[in-house]
Amino acid sequence: MKKLILLIIATNAIVLSGCIADSTSGDTPNPFAKNIENERIQGEWQSDEFVENGTLVSYSWEFKGTNYVKTQEVRMGSGERETIRTIGTYSSERSVIVNSGVSAKTIDFSFENADGNIVKILDIVYVKDDELYFGNANLVETCEGEYYEITTLDVDILNGQVREFEETTKCYARPITLDFNRAYRQVP
Repeated sequence: MKKLILLIIATNAIVLSGCIADSTSGDTPNPFAKNIENERIQGEWQSDEFVENGTLVSYSWEFKGTNYVKTQEVRMGSGERETIRTIGTYSSERSVIVNSGVSAKTIDFSFENADGNIVKILDIVYVKDDELYFGNANLVETCEGEYYEITTLDVDILNGQVREFEETTKCYARPITLDFNRAYRQVP
């Protein structure tokens, strides 16, 4: 009789743990649930306005199928706005557990830059309720393993005068943390 009661308790615990995992906020993936991450990011997402490099900016992302449009709105000191758009494709393949313990998806962005070269950016994405989060940039010392390169212009300014500038290439690995400080809210 004791074995039967223990078997019933163990069976109920397994069934209840499955229900609890299914009803969580997305931190614990249910292996039996349909993978709907790509469906969840479809649509338009908008950030709040924030200060970046001394100017007010906001970003929006629009995902349709495997295509995306990233729009950066920059508000100049004069009140004028500059709009920068990046149009490309993306793929989202596997789940990864990030440092915060949540399950995010890898997402790879590809677009053509002004020189006609194809650029690939490796990122992660996480959707919780009506908010979308991307990963924090992950600058690495060596360009090894899974990485992408970004070429920037480093400028040295002293007393308002440009002393020198240098084009540098920096390597980034796929992020391992999510940027919970910059939420993108779904546009209805």
